[in-house]
Amino acid sequence: MATGSEDFDATKSPGLHLYKHILEKGFQLGSILGVGVVAPARAAYTALWLKQPVEPLSLTRTAGATTLGAFVIVAIAGAVRVSKINQDGLEDRAYRLHYNKGQNRTDLFAQAGAVSGLAASAALLRGAASASALHYLGYSAAGAAGGILLHVLTQPKEE
Repeated sequence: MATGSEDFDATKSPGLHLYKHILEKGFQLGSILGVGVVAPARAAYTALWLKQPVEPLSLTRTAGATTLGAFVIVAIAGAVRVSKINQDGLEDRAYRLHYNKGQNRTDLFAQAGAVSGLAASAALLRGAASASALHYLGYSAAGAAGGILLHVLTQPKEE
């Protein structure tokens, strides 16, 4: 899945390559937590505890906020961690990440899902006066989480 594999040089910007991977995982983690845990918990709390109707836009905003929060936390922790790795370690990790088919497939599915979710939000939120950037991020997170789920369900068996 890695593009341009034959031209890949792990000595060129390995820290950037590793940090890009960390940021992708932060978005993916936030997507899974936001869509799979926090938004459903908020819906259950609103419906069962508060006995109020669940507003769909509040759930997409919640998923978006969770995704953003996880992304920021992982970005900061990742920057600290990457800063403590020597050049050889960075090159080794960048090389292994570049050729890791499972990681590349996960990222591809998550990216395709995120773009699909964002496209859906453009159509579904058109004209919604109360739509914010977190709503769009929430739809994108839902797409990414769906993409990761699809990856897991269709993953080829290891040889």
